[in-house]
Amino acid sequence: MLRTARRPTLAALLLLTVASCAGRGPGEPPPGVGSTSAEWAGIQIRWELLPAPDDRLRVLATVTNVADRTLDRDLPRCLNHLRLYRGDALVWDRGGAGDCFGLRWLRLAPTESRSYRTGLTATEVLGDSLPPGEFTVRVHLAGRDRPGLPRADMELTLGQKLLRPE
Repeated sequence: MLRTARRPTLAALLLLTVASCAGRGPGEPPPGVGSTSAEWAGIQIRWELLPAPDDRLRVLATVTNVADRTLDRDLPRCLNHLRLYRGDALVWDRGGAGDCFGLRWLRLAPTESRSYRTGLTATEVLGDSLPPGEFTVRVHLAGRDRPGLPRADMELTLGQKLLRPE
């Protein structure tokens, strides 16, 4: 009986030891990973900055119907309108690439979800003018492209990402 009671304690101690060796606390996301969400007009959008090598940036947007009825919504065609910052300075904006305009029509049953992935390379972002380094990754939501209120532009921070070409 005493042996069985010790097993969960030893397992918990082992998990804490492994987590502390990883250089971050239990439950703390690894570098370059983060998420945020927004909810309005019966839908929730959750953005995740996915783990990726330093020469890539990957984001997943998941749209979920949180209402109790089927919803038809016009959403921004570019749910992953990403902006990168160094400090407070905006240094890269996906909206300038021309693929972040227009709307998409979406019908979702209650609790139904759809996901949209975006991947960028460090070369696409850095081009010839930006040096490699750490960036704050934010998603931009234009007020005019969203259903319901609020209609003001919003920016949500996903996390930090190191970008450097291979």
